[in-house]
Formats: sequence, C-alpha cells, structure tokens
Amino acid sequence: MTLEELIAAYRDEADDHADPPFCSDSQLVRFANEGQIEAARRAFVLADSTSAMCTIGYAANDETITLDPRILQVRSASIGNEEVRLSTVEQVGCTWPYWRTDTARNVPLYLIRGLDTGKLHLYPRPAVSGTIQLAVYRLPLTTLENDSDEPELRPEWHQSLVDWMLYRAYSRRDSEQIAPQLSAEALARFEAEFGRRTGARNENWSRNGSVAHPAPLA
Repeated sequence: MTLEELIAAYRDEADDHADPPFCSDSQLVRFANEGQIEAARRAFVLADSTSAMCTIGYAANDETITLDPRILQVRSASIGNEEVRLSTVEQVGCTWPYWRTDTARNVPLYLIRGLDTGKLHLYPRPAVSGTIQLAVYRLPLTTLENDSDEPELRPEWHQSLVDWMLYRAYSRRDSEQIAPQLSAEALARFEAEFGRRTGARNENWSRNGSVAHPAPLA
C-alpha cells in the first residue's frame, strides 16, 4: 500500500469519515511511521547489506567505528574477503586480557560491542586505512511523507501497519466509545505479526551481543 492507501484503509476500518475526522491525515502519517519503526524494532524485518550505512571507512590507528543510529543490530562484518568477528568485551577479554593496551597494529580481526553506545571497537587497531562492510538489521531509511510513498516492509505486512494506526487512534478515545477493547484488539493483531515490544533494556542487551533475541528481563 501507499501512504494514501494506508490512510484510506484506516478510515474505512475505523469509519472515520466525519468532517472534521477524528484523526487528521497528519496524525495518521505519524502513526504509520511509528508502526513501521515498531515493526523493525520488534521483529528485525529490515535486513540490509548494501545501503551507505553498511560501508564504514577507518583510518590507520583508529580505535572505533561509528554506527549509523538507524542500525539496530550488526549481523556480520568483513574487510575485503575476510570475516571480522563480532564479539563482546567479556569474550575478547577472556582471550586477549590486555587488548585495550595492545600496541600491535594489523588488519582488525574483531569488532567489539558494548563499550561505547553507537560505536564498535577495532581489535587489533588497523595499521592502514580500510573499509568494513556490514550486514545489519535497521530502522527505516526514510519517513513516509507523500501520498505515493510506500513502507519498506513487505507488502503482506502493510495491513498490520493499519492495525497500528487503529490502535493509536482508538487509544485516544474515551471508554464510552469502547476504545479500550478496540485498541487492545488492534494491538493484538499487530503483535501477532511482529511480536511484543521487549523494551530498551532488552534491545540494548541484544545489540551488545549477549543473545540474539532475549526474552524480556522485566
């Protein structure tokens, strides 16, 4: 669906055709963008290895590389034809306890997660400049703004974006309009497709390499 079609689908299902409508187009655009971000965060449905954010240059002696904030999780990394291992501070520390003070310079063998938000540490530090190629899960590259814009999600999941829009709209209504039930039903449909939100604590745990898909901590 296009953005225009998503809004039309919402209005049909919510019977929101009044003048003025209960939800304006601008509100529905915001809800649609929220839904796409929620889907990406919950289900890691946007995999990428070719966008500009997946190619990161580094200079000789660089300690870290900086990740695009839209990257949710790094799946793999390589320099040329050689794999660069993703590791945690704890894992590398067991094998190379003095890695942070090591003065050796070579082609990086490890990308180390969990020391600095939004960064990966290189070990060993590079002797010369180069480029790392990443495969990632990410958030949407752009927001939906124009009528003809289409979500990055696969077409069969677009109806679930409408469910998110319904959930957000019904959440605004008072109980006299049976909003809690309608809101819960719409959210349940969305969660059946993309799963429940695990929260920032769990996302950070997963991003830093503890496990691929953690169960909620709390």
